[in-house]
Amino acid sequence: IKSAAGKLLGILVVQVRTDTFFDWIKGVEVGAGGVIYVVDRRGMLAAHPQYPQQSELIDYSSVRAVQQVLRGNKGVEIVFNPLEGEKRVVAYEPIARHGWGVVLAQPAVTVFASRDHQLKWVLSVYALVLILMGCVAAYLVSRIVIQRRQALQGHQLNAELERRVAEQTAQFRESEERNRAIVDTAADAIIVIDERGAMQRFNPGAERMFGYSQAEVVGKNVALLMPSPYREQHDGYLARYLATGEKRIIGIGREVVARRKNGAEFPADLAVAEMRLGESRMFTGIIRDITEAKRAAEQKEHLMTSLAATNKEMQSFSYSVSHDLRAPLRSMDGFSQVLLEDYGNKLDEEGKDALQRIRAASQRMGHLIDDLLRLSQVTRAELNVTRVDLSAIAREIADALDREQSGRSVEWIIETGLSVRADLALMRIALQNLLQNSWKFTGRTERPVIRVGALERDAKTVYFVADNGVGFDMAHAGSLFGAFQRLHHAGDFPGTGIGLTIVQRIIHRHGGEIWAESKESDGATFFFTVKEAENGSDEQDHPAG
Repeated sequence: IKSAAGKLLGILVVQVRTDTFFDWIKGVEVGAGGVIYVVDRRGMLAAHPQYPQQSELIDYSSVRAVQQVLRGNKGVEIVFNPLEGEKRVVAYEPIARHGWGVVLAQPAVTVFASRDHQLKWVLSVYALVLILMGCVAAYLVSRIVIQRRQALQGHQLNAELERRVAEQTAQFRESEERNRAIVDTAADAIIVIDERGAMQRFNPGAERMFGYSQAEVVGKNVALLMPSPYREQHDGYLARYLATGEKRIIGIGREVVARRKNGAEFPADLAVAEMRLGESRMFTGIIRDITEAKRAAEQKEHLMTSLAATNKEMQSFSYSVSHDLRAPLRSMDGFSQVLLEDYGNKLDEEGKDALQRIRAASQRMGHLIDDLLRLSQVTRAELNVTRVDLSAIAREIADALDREQSGRSVEWIIETGLSVRADLALMRIALQNLLQNSWKFTGRTERPVIRVGALERDAKTVYFVADNGVGFDMAHAGSLFGAFQRLHHAGDFPGTGIGLTIVQRIIHRHGGEIWAESKESDGATFFFTVKEAENGSDEQDHPAG
């Protein structure tokens, strides 16, 4: 309701009781045993004398006359009602402009009673007229011929109706047999109970699962298949649902505990559906034994627990080994340095060289231990996903390398806007190794150039680190990412052979792939992809990543 200015003043809600709205159908003469009802455009009952105060919608869309009227058809048919064992005359007509329909049904006996009475009256009149008024014989003969023709047509109509009923009965039996075959061959248990909780159907799957035969359980309460305390509670649940409609398991799958004939209990997955047969209700339960599934889940959980404990032990072992190995290495390096500083004048060149070699070897061993620990940490580290700015990280690493070795002049070409969702710390380690790799292998190049960028391949973003260094033979690319694998002599390019292995582990942790392309003496390019992770938040963006 709006004012003259268009301002909303209020809302008027009108509720119409359908039994009052369709009160006009009470005035339609339907005769003994007849009924007239109204359906809406979906085939739901809008008014029916047998359901004056129904609390739930009743679906009549499967009734043939309702289907006809919903198509906009009108007419009269004679149908056989197998439930009442009689033929009925059904008339139907749509309600114009609404898509609803009116259906009137009467027993055929009632409909044709007047015709049968008329036939008897005509025959009586015919006998009298034959005796008293021979002049009207021709007229009476014509009437008889007409009546016989109508009777013949009625007989033919009855035969056609009986044929149709027979066909529909055969189709119903075929459908019933098909459904029975499906139920009987199902691996799961399928049990049908009535409103009292009594079992009416117990398929072979249920016989195998519970150990009872169908003959043993039909008519007995379904609580027989439940252990205490569920057995005592079931009838209360069923009664509460029938009284209030409160659903606890209807249409909802849930895990329950079931009981076999031998008393053994087992976990099961239960799904229950409700179906209506006239005024009564039936419930179908589909039960699946999940013993093996739960056992597998428990084994998986135990395995994960064991793996977590093993990882913790490995972490402790790694730190312990690291500490135990580092101590003697530091001693070797330190004492070698003392010898060189305090007793260097007493050693010849060969002795000094030996001490230098000892120091270099101990230092290389220390670097190797650090790399192995880093590789172990990369494998175990939990991903903390954020939006990572690869361009900023690459620039930071490049600046650090320039400061560490200020005597070198390297041209850095780093694309801006390189961004990916990943773990910031791990991606920094990956780029650190790749850029240090390019820095190292361009050490003998006259004008070294290192590029960091991205390109599109097969609808994916591929990131790359490229250089114009010594490169490598692609025939050995398969061993490039293996631990301790080196494609160049350690004397030419020092290193532990762990760096690219660490990079590969990090990329794989992010669901991506890494590969390399190169030509000897013509540089190398390392490509990698990253599968965008689902966890994390863009709100955690790092200013440099």
